[in-house]
Amino acid sequence: MEYFNAVDQYLDGAPDDLETIPSCQLVYARHPFSPRLCKFIATLPEGFAEVALSGRISVQCIQLLASVASWQSLIDERPTSPACPSSQTKEKMCRLFCEPRECARNATLILLYLKRSGKPLGLEYVICIGLAICVRHLSGENQTSLFDARLLDSMMKNIKAVKSQRPSDSEAILWLSLVVNWRTQSIQPVKEADDLLDFVITRHPELQTWKRISNVCRKFWWFECLKGDLESCWRKSFQRTRQLPYRAR
Repeated sequence: MEYFNAVDQYLDGAPDDLETIPSCQLVYARHPFSPRLCKFIATLPEGFAEVALSGRISVQCIQLLASVASWQSLIDERPTSPACPSSQTKEKMCRLFCEPRECARNATLILLYLKRSGKPLGLEYVICIGLAICVRHLSGENQTSLFDARLLDSMMKNIKAVKSQRPSDSEAILWLSLVVNWRTQSIQPVKEADDLLDFVITRHPELQTWKRISNVCRKFWWFECLKGDLESCWRKSFQRTRQLPYRAR
């Protein structure tokens, strides 16, 4: 409920409404980073570590990414015995039920803090929106909701606002767009998710082969069990952008 309340306030909150958000001063560290912050960054995959080291996302956003790092490896693990789950399997399932939801809530709270502070649209919004959509679904909520469609629209606006993208920015946006596209298609195609991925792929001609896409994605959290699904999402997007090249421009 905290997640949905925060999403509703982020999407619909008027300037006056934002005053009700608890004050949280987002911190943007400068080099040299503190040892504590370096420990958080050390837990991140290469792609997100490069984004964090740029100093352009807040300490709170880096901590959010580090929290994902603490449980994401559980996704690829297989249960020892489906008929009689071990205590470790039960613990894993409990963690994958609770921690993604907690992460989605925290990502949305950062979105509220960003909006309240008046920070311009950009990469940090994209990361938090993308994580909120992705990880909420990991707990089994497969059907895309109205909130997801509206968050996808907000994600697209923020991606378009990142005008001069560094390579690390482009790669993070690609990974998030691909995983979001996969995760929101479990019931039926979602146009906003398709448009998002089509736009990102069309914007970067160097990302026009699956080999290149998969190499980029392996710099982030890579799930071998999802390889086929992610490739399928990319191939469908590739076909759409070849047939209607003007769509995502």
